[in-house]
Amino acid sequence: MNTILKEITNEATTNKTNMTKGRKLTAKPSTFYLDEGTYKGTITDAYWYKKDDGQEKVMLIFEIGNGTEFKTSVPDYMIEKYPYSELISQANVSYTEDFVGLKVKFTIRHKEKDGMTYSNIKRIKLDV
Repeated sequence: MNTILKEITNEATTNKTNMTKGRKLTAKPSTFYLDEGTYKGTITDAYWYKKDDGQEKVMLIFEIGNGTEFKTSVPDYMIEKYPYSELISQANVSYTEDFVGLKVKFTIRHKEKDGMTYSNIKRIKLDV
């Protein structure tokens, strides 16, 4: 039994000394805010989540032309309504994951509420 333990210890020590730093980390600039206007980008992630208050939402993450990630959170009851319904219909989206990889063009309009400025998607469609 001591031999097995010694082998495991030697293997762990050997693996630790042969470890590398890993891959270089490259964080992208990320924001929930964009100036009003029209943008082109690719949806890189889409998923459902539940907030602490129980409200369900869909997170859509876009990579826009300059490499910035734009994140928008949509209440679950809104994801199948305009403006997202147009994109769902165009791209034959059946599940949230089907948004990933779509190249889109979208328009941002601001809404002021409780002293905060929100960047809302007012129109979104496939960029063909």
